Amino acid sequence: MLVVVEHPIIPSTEAERIPNELNVPGRNLSTAVSRTFVVGRHNSELGVGVEWGTNFEFPDAGCWELQLSAPKNVASTVIVKILKP
Repeated sequence: MLVVVEHPIIPSTEAERIPNELNVPGRNLSTAVSRTFVVGRHNSELGVGVEWGTNFEFPDAGCWELQLSAPKNVASTVIVKILKP
């Protein structure tokens, strides 16, 4: 799964940097199990800016709420349904 932010993170000063990692807190809405996923930066496959991605390994099945907060972007929440294998 790729994490793509709505507004590209473009440093406005030398002190600002595009983060190499973003933390994506997750919570199973049924069991309340929590886990923080760390997504790593790589060049965009779309040819514009950067993306962050990882292999999300959910510890249990259910509806997971993922929250993303990235610099210069409004925080967003996504619900993902994970089925048992």
